[in-house]
Amino acid sequence: MNLNFFRNLFFCLGTVVSVGAAVAGDINNDTCFRAISEERYDNAFTLCENETEKGDAQAAMHLGYMYLKGKGTVRDWDQARKYLEQAVDSGNVMAYRYLAVLYWNGLGVPRDVDKARDLFRQCLRFEPGEDLSCTAQFAETLTFGSNSRDSIREAADLYQTLLKNRNYEYAYHLARQQLELQENAEAFKNIEFFLMWSKRYGNLSALRKNISSAQKYENSLRGVISDSDSRNGFNWARDLVYAINHADLSRELLLLGYDADAIPAEIERIKKNELRRKEEKDNPGPEGHVILQQSTDQ
Repeated sequence: MNLNFFRNLFFCLGTVVSVGAAVAGDINNDTCFRAISEERYDNAFTLCENETEKGDAQAAMHLGYMYLKGKGTVRDWDQARKYLEQAVDSGNVMAYRYLAVLYWNGLGVPRDVDKARDLFRQCLRFEPGEDLSCTAQFAETLTFGSNSRDSIREAADLYQTLLKNRNYEYAYHLARQQLELQENAEAFKNIEFFLMWSKRYGNLSALRKNISSAQKYENSLRGVISDSDSRNGFNWARDLVYAINHADLSRELLLLGYDADAIPAEIERIKKNELRRKEEKDNPGPEGHVILQQSTDQ
């Protein structure tokens, strides 16, 4: 087996979707969950091992994940499969996605893509409404070591599903698939949106690497797509960020007790104030005083 295969293989393992976002805050498993969500894997390994011995299915999934990734322990695919199968047998369907990664890549088991797909389908079937980690993992896995246009298209469709469910950080991943499919104008739209959304809402430290790559894609795409596509992409991304902001403001105002009928007017007032502050910032006078534009109305 050649060296490039193993390089690609360990790259795939590096992109396994973080387990922390996939776990509900079950009070009986909170200690194990807390240690993993805080990436204290040395502590998590011991805690999850103890809870697994008591029959906790979520802890078994965490333990299998840590053996799969080599977090808090040495990487051991046989142990990973053992605990992931234990989690599934105990009713934790979210563990299917990590079992699928083992079979997709032939890690400690014969490579079996059909079985991996079936495991992903099982996970997707029972995926909780707000937790789309099975969808995210399947999309990631589909694009590992594959130049298949069908696989890339399937991954792009899954990333579209994630975006529709407000997982906006995946706009970057969708754009990468669209670049592979040579859908440059669509890729540019999603790159622009990702950069705008990240600046306003994203975890900049966690997204730093993707933001840097997105900026490079943005610059290169400007030299490929037409000026019209560039303007349309920018406007589309801007309008989508505005719509997200509008929806967030509406929810916040409802929580503050505003009447639903009064919310549109209040949002408009907030927008006008923001524009006024921006104009004042952009037009400072001597010693910081604002230059007031003379009215043309006489």
